[in-house]
Amino acid sequence: MVIKLLNTVNRILAHEDFGKFLLRLAVGGLMLFHGLHKLFAGIDGISGMLIAKGFPGFIAYGVLLGEVVAPCLIILGILTRPAALGLAFTMV
Repeated sequence: MVIKLLNTVNRILAHEDFGKFLLRLAVGGLMLFHGLHKLFAGIDGISGMLIAKGFPGFIAYGVLLGEVVAPCLIILGILTRPAALGLAFTMV
């Protein structure tokens, strides 16, 4: 009985697209929370850190795009690879 139930659950969840969706949701969701904080609280902190390291302050808007727009695209599955590249560049 338990084996039959486990086999049924495995058959239901054994879809490659479902696994990709869960991964997109996890990565995009975690990064989106970081971006929403910057969106609502402002990017002055990030801009200050960039200026202290010798970078121009306007790069902070790129960070905002990389942490808000890219995760939204990843979650929705639209332009996933370019959005993931932008997200990876933001994380570096």
